[in-house]
Amino acid sequence: MRILILIWGFMPILLFGGPPAGKKNTFISGKASYYASYFNGRLTASGERFNNKAMTCAHKSLPFGTYLKVTRKGTQKSVIVRVNDRGPFVKDRIIDLSQKAAGELSMFRVGVCEVDIEILGKQPFKKAEAIVVKEIRPLTPLKRKPAKLF
Repeated sequence: MRILILIWGFMPILLFGGPPAGKKNTFISGKASYYASYFNGRLTASGERFNNKAMTCAHKSLPFGTYLKVTRKGTQKSVIVRVNDRGPFVKDRIIDLSQKAAGELSMFRVGVCEVDIEILGKQPFKKAEAIVVKEIRPLTPLKRKPAKLF
């Protein structure tokens, strides 16, 4: 009897193949905040250096390299950002934005605001591409003599 109930429950999936492909839930709503200047230049969870002038964000579970369209409720301003870090680790917040993205959404006065997030897609993330190494130049000698202390 239990087997018949189990088969009967899965019958729509067997006949129709499950829910329609276009009806996937790709929207998230919640509160967003932004990174402090303190984090600029530090390594993110993905291995790249954080840059407050880049259009990036932190999310707790979405894969690195996922592109998101973040729309601020009320103003309807929106930005497209890329996930490159984990967080935020504050209750009730779903995303941390870079300062550039927060500036585009006019978040600086409020600090935390309600947003709608649409998952646009994922581009393959390669750790080697993310790390930018600047050219290393030897130190130039001082052109003046150091001052005498005594």
